[in-house]
Amino acid sequence: RILEQGTNNCMESVLCNESDFGINMNNVTNSSIDFTPLVNEPFVLACRRDHPLAKKQLVEWQELVGYKMIGVRSSSGNRLLIEQQLADKPWKLDWFYEVRHLSTSLGLVEAGLGISALPGLAMPHAPYSSIIGIPLVEPVIRRTLGIIRRKDAVLSPAAERFFALLINLWTDDKDNLWTNIVERQRHALQEIG
Repeated sequence: RILEQGTNNCMESVLCNESDFGINMNNVTNSSIDFTPLVNEPFVLACRRDHPLAKKQLVEWQELVGYKMIGVRSSSGNRLLIEQQLADKPWKLDWFYEVRHLSTSLGLVEAGLGISALPGLAMPHAPYSSIIGIPLVEPVIRRTLGIIRRKDAVLSPAAERFFALLINLWTDDKDNLWTNIVERQRHALQEIG
């Protein structure tokens, strides 16, 4: 079975043997856990196609100032990473809405309530989506996702096959992630304009 959980709950499920392994960010500090990196993905701006920033190829983080931001709660790994990377900037983002899940932030963006900064893999892949993803730069913020598992864990044959499948699929595609985001943006700009 597959469980969808936040970072901390995922770690706890692996530690207490409820899950064979989990997919998590690389901020694992528990000495009982092994982390195998899968993908290092950039954060992107998620906005509606009719938003003023939607026609840009790249957006600097500072350009988000003055817009209502939709973000995951401040205790989430994604939000902590963004806050840490932007801590020395003289400007601050307006985290107007806080949600529990990235998918919820996309729903609020689609409703026109604000914009969001989220990992590229969280963006919808459907070309008909009313939301567009634009690479965020200055700075480029990336997160590393990987597989966590107990160091002493012996996987069942089925779990071992799934683990190997994830390693093969994700590590083969990791070099294309940024390119795929930029290509989707180019395609969307042609449709807008």
